[in-house]
Amino acid sequence: MTPGEELETLVTIVRRQNPFLRAAAGAVALYRERISPRLPRTCAYDETCSEYALRQLTERGLMRGGWAAFRRYRNCTAATAERLSPSSTR
Repeated sequence: MTPGEELETLVTIVRRQNPFLRAAAGAVALYRERISPRLPRTCAYDETCSEYALRQLTERGLMRGGWAAFRRYRNCTAATAERLSPSSTR
């Protein structure tokens, strides 16, 4: 299963969940479809923060998954990128 197919599967699973979880996942999906393509790629991780957020929301629920996604996003900076892979230029 490709990463794109896996992401679509996660979105499908989230659509069956409670309305608050659907709203959070919808906001992440909206960001991925409308905003992210217009910005330069600056994520420090191979699995982007929005992919991680959708996966965490699906696996852990709104509160725990949302908190994990927030912590990941907070730590996703240029300094983190340099620390994780000093030879790569993103």
